[in-house]
Amino acid sequence: MPTESKSQKQAAQTQPQGVKANIATPVAPVQVKLTNSWLKYVKDLPGADKAGAKSTRGPSVGDDTAARTRGPSVGDDTTLPAQRSEPKSNTVHDGKTHETKYGDFGKEVFKDGAAMEDVQQGYLADCFLVAAMGAVAQQRPELIEKMIKDNGDGTVTVTLYRDGDGLAAPGHGKPVDVRVSMKLPTANGSSPTYAKASSRELWPSLIEKAYVAEFAGGDYQGVNSGGSPGDVLTRMLGTESTGFSTGSLNAKECVSRLEGLLKQGKPTVAASLDKNQMKSDEALAKLADEKGVYAWHAYVVKKADAKGNTVDLFNPWGSSHPKTLTAEEFQKLYSYVYVGHPKPPAQTPT
Repeated sequence: MPTESKSQKQAAQTQPQGVKANIATPVAPVQVKLTNSWLKYVKDLPGADKAGAKSTRGPSVGDDTAARTRGPSVGDDTTLPAQRSEPKSNTVHDGKTHETKYGDFGKEVFKDGAAMEDVQQGYLADCFLVAAMGAVAQQRPELIEKMIKDNGDGTVTVTLYRDGDGLAAPGHGKPVDVRVSMKLPTANGSSPTYAKASSRELWPSLIEKAYVAEFAGGDYQGVNSGGSPGDVLTRMLGTESTGFSTGSLNAKECVSRLEGLLKQGKPTVAASLDKNQMKSDEALAKLADEKGVYAWHAYVVKKADAKGNTVDLFNPWGSSHPKTLTAEEFQKLYSYVYVGHPKPPAQTPT
């Protein structure tokens, strides 16, 4: 990971509460105690009803409680991985169960390829997952397109990775082919409740569903209380993600590093301060409000201009994007940056 001018311990102390920072030494998942500010945050999610959010984290991300697969039955194509059971789709918000059922939203995985602008976070507190998807789609859309195979039978196979931590060679984690149906949770029957695409293609919903099946115990509630964008980047790309605290550099150095990462094609996600940190500083809270930055939220780093001293970010809601920030404003409002390391693009013979 990038060399830190501060210790790992200091970086860990500055990581956001809603999204976990990646440091060299793996950190065991912990139960997250939800606060009133967190409940308000989820109420603000696009598509939220009058319910807020109160939940336990559910199965620890990355443990062995992922949904079990069924064995092949008569008529199954045994060349495909066994189809996973449908993940539990009801979630709990502010002590109330959000009822959903599975619905059919067509078979169009991609319309015109994958793009960052496709992604829309739904009524689920998984900005860490949707922002990471958007970051990969921005930098390496062809990897998103290769991740998902349409099996032609109403299912897709999504390739994710286990055992990517600690690997220096991109894409050398252990691939896991997760076969899920194209049916998606819905509360109203007219659109998916959770991650979706602005153009009604299915790829963000299907990656989220496969991720839930493999890494969240087969239960959407398992990603409903925050997580690490770095974990998602590792599991999408098959190599260990890295990261750095914005406080470990001065403002100009921070934006210069962001610009360099984007030029190298690195998917990059930034996490904002939590609401308690913003509330403790009236000037900081005012700045966040003026710039449209939500607390305890993951954003795709869309553009960084070292010469112009500015940063532009993409909100995975698909709307309410922050205004352009100066380097100093970015450093004040964001605490940690997560970086994915995909395989270099294949070189075309000349």
